[in-house]
Amino acid sequence: MDTYMDIDDPKLAELMKSASASTASEAPSPTPSAISGTAPRFEFDFPAISDFAFSTDFKEPSHGDWKFDFGELSLNGIVNKEAKRRRIDSLNVPILAIDTEYVLHENGLNNIILCYSYAIGFDDNYTTGIIETQSKGRDGRISLAKLLITAIEDALENETLDAWPEAIILGAHFLRADLFTLSDAFTDIKANVQGVRKSVASLGDAYGVDIDEIKDRIIRREQFTKYDKSSKKRTVDVLFYDSMLLAPAGKSLADVGALVGLPKIEIEPPYRIEEMDVFQREQPEKFKAYAINDAEISYRHLLKMIYFVVEELGLNGLPYTVGGMATRKFLNTIGDDYRKAFGIRQLSKVVWPKDGGKPKTVKGDIPEPARAILEQFAIDCYHGGRNECFMTGPTEVGQWNDYDAPSCYTVILNACRPLDYEAFYMCSDPAAFTVDVCGLARVRFGFPPDTRFPCLPVTTEEYGLYYPLEGESYCTAPEIAVAMSMGCDIQILQGFIVPWVEGAESVFTEFMQFVRHKRNQHVKGSFEERLSKELGNSLYGKLAQGLSGKTAFDVAQGISSRIQPSPITNPYFAAHVTGFARALMSEMLNGIDSDKQVVSVTTDGFLTNADLDKGEIKLDGPVCQQFRRLYHLIDPDGGEILELKHRAKQLIAMKTRGQITAEEEYGFEPVIAKAGVQVPKHVENQHRHMLDLYLDRYPDQTVPYTTLTSSRQQFMFNRDMVNQTKDVRLNLEPDFKRQLVNPKMVLVDGKQHIAFDSKPHPCREDGEFCRRRLDLWRKNNCLKTMEDWESLEEDILLAKLTDQLPIRPQTGEPVDQFFRRMFLRVYAQELYNVPRTYTYKRMAEWLTAKGYPTNPGQFGYASTAPLAEGMIPVTASTIRLLHLLLGEFPEFDYEPLFVADQRCEIAGWLERLRSS
Repeated sequence: MDTYMDIDDPKLAELMKSASASTASEAPSPTPSAISGTAPRFEFDFPAISDFAFSTDFKEPSHGDWKFDFGELSLNGIVNKEAKRRRIDSLNVPILAIDTEYVLHENGLNNIILCYSYAIGFDDNYTTGIIETQSKGRDGRISLAKLLITAIEDALENETLDAWPEAIILGAHFLRADLFTLSDAFTDIKANVQGVRKSVASLGDAYGVDIDEIKDRIIRREQFTKYDKSSKKRTVDVLFYDSMLLAPAGKSLADVGALVGLPKIEIEPPYRIEEMDVFQREQPEKFKAYAINDAEISYRHLLKMIYFVVEELGLNGLPYTVGGMATRKFLNTIGDDYRKAFGIRQLSKVVWPKDGGKPKTVKGDIPEPARAILEQFAIDCYHGGRNECFMTGPTEVGQWNDYDAPSCYTVILNACRPLDYEAFYMCSDPAAFTVDVCGLARVRFGFPPDTRFPCLPVTTEEYGLYYPLEGESYCTAPEIAVAMSMGCDIQILQGFIVPWVEGAESVFTEFMQFVRHKRNQHVKGSFEERLSKELGNSLYGKLAQGLSGKTAFDVAQGISSRIQPSPITNPYFAAHVTGFARALMSEMLNGIDSDKQVVSVTTDGFLTNADLDKGEIKLDGPVCQQFRRLYHLIDPDGGEILELKHRAKQLIAMKTRGQITAEEEYGFEPVIAKAGVQVPKHVENQHRHMLDLYLDRYPDQTVPYTTLTSSRQQFMFNRDMVNQTKDVRLNLEPDFKRQLVNPKMVLVDGKQHIAFDSKPHPCREDGEFCRRRLDLWRKNNCLKTMEDWESLEEDILLAKLTDQLPIRPQTGEPVDQFFRRMFLRVYAQELYNVPRTYTYKRMAEWLTAKGYPTNPGQFGYASTAPLAEGMIPVTASTIRLLHLLLGEFPEFDYEPLFVADQRCEIAGWLERLRSS
């Protein structure tokens, strides 16, 4: 939560007055002001450069502790809120963007640094340069101080800067990769940056603190006085920014270059990025241009970001992430209604230092008591998106459409109004849980047996969300409303409704209208349009920050700490928004004509052969109508609530989040979701690679998977960041979130491969059981043929029956051989209308000749062995044996031997076998 701290300490206040360019946390106040970051201060001379060191003692709280934002933080401690402070205006602070070129040392653990490149300036007029290392060992690396001095002096000589700056923004795309190649990275720098999304930035986010330990936060600083070439004392505050955290999600440096109008230089063959030392040696000028180009892209990106936040968003500083930017703008928009809208209040406490001194007043935001009562229940009802695969293997050739609900989460945010937490009440009537109600419930449910797409999520410990026909669910009001419309029988075990404040307007609409307006102002795909879209998406993520219990590595402390809530974290809003999104997808799925197929659903869209233009998808349910109203609230000309994104003639469905195009449709980009597979960088056609990988896969196959040295490994052991490649088991088998049915062979890319439809599991336990059996089976098998399916199906069926059968299959015994063994007892004892017409020897020979090896001596034991009914599962192999036996013993009364609830399937199986 957002908090502020006041310190009544004249000495500290006086010291803070001299700490120029201190900066504000990314976590804003209810009425935000300037934004910048915590700035470590460096004072140095030239050319003699000494090490610098700082100490911080920040401690993360355990879950449930008070959470505080220090407002303005300096490296040395807490800035007196009452002290007069000079803030950094990002437009008046020069940018220093850096990039490092290196190659992997032959030991595979370290990098050989080839050069440091930089771009420095205020605006479009900037200076670039390169510092090539004189030694390939660690002694060739330079310090941050030398890098700063070299770049600043270069800019002064080129008149890019007209004076030594008092503060500077230092940035790079994926800053962790470049910053920690410096010689003093692990002695000084790592104490002054914070881990953010696998990278680092200045210490500027909200910190949690035990208010009784505030005295430990008093300034601890060692200051080093250095001088420039003219022997003049210089002080520079450095703010670390990772431009990757300010780019649209997943965008590489090359993508950013295209957005900012400076294409990334590509290395031409025969040179490779893995052998940059060769490129440097043989093409030195091209190498320099390549290295400097990377720094220039980061420079232009940061510059554009500064102008964007000031001119487009009206902010007066640059946050460290797009999420922080969205939060700041949103809180600027909502203004003084912040606490009322989110159900929080400010609390003050006087703290007396244990070692004496004046008391300190601590102020912090905490949830209102009424909001706090149900927070854990709201968190239990908060789940991710609806992600399922409904088909497995290749589809038939036809027209397959990929539809998305536009701006799904950002649209649904408009449904959130201030909640009247004091008025929450228990409710056991499912009919009261309607689409536009903030309702939370634990329910017991049962859908009709023929339901195609049940809509109530059931959490599993290992496998994510399941959507079975019956079970217990923590869910939200929109999901209950959709379930009721589908004829679901619902018993509310515990239910709560938190009413919206009567007459209150949406908390988020003004911000979302602003974002949509900005998007429409700019050309689709432009830097500003993409960034505006990212703002809307990022704000939703901040609602749920800290709810899942995930941890992150704390660079400064060297421990993993629980991710703390953002200033706008609210489990009620988060649960309602995600529940609404799942309900929307569920209503749309159940609005698809019954003769049409659905390949998969992923969060806010689905793949289907239903055609929206032909009216094959109904969008008139109550959730769709509410979503349409909310969508047109922020974009009156937005059109329909489903948009066609891709189209293909044939698809392959591998598993959840694993779909690829087998045959493309002219004019459409192919569908590709790689199910976690990492395609090698040298592969030009990812779709062809994934298609071949799927069709040609084999048991126990491994593929290379490359990761970077983790923050934990890097900072715990002072290691370079290097690529670490290991072989991982390929897993493109279905994940059994639904039961596979209707197996058939389908031609795809000139090969036959098995394909399935699916139906819901009857319950969560059934789904988990099937998944565990699959995980064991796939260690030595792949699901590619009918024979593979028979093997897997029999494995699952036998495993289900093992604990129930009075007579169990022998270890490793196939189910048809188990049936053969039981039939020997039927024959020997002349049961179920099977006469003993042949000698044991002749019967054994006949069975052996038909593919069921039998020894005549087995009949001796069979003549007295026990026999129980309901033991044989209905599978392809048992039906084949039954078909064979009926040809010889047509009066065989076989039904009592088979599993009771599967006997109804036998006639159909036999008919298909006779006609084939």
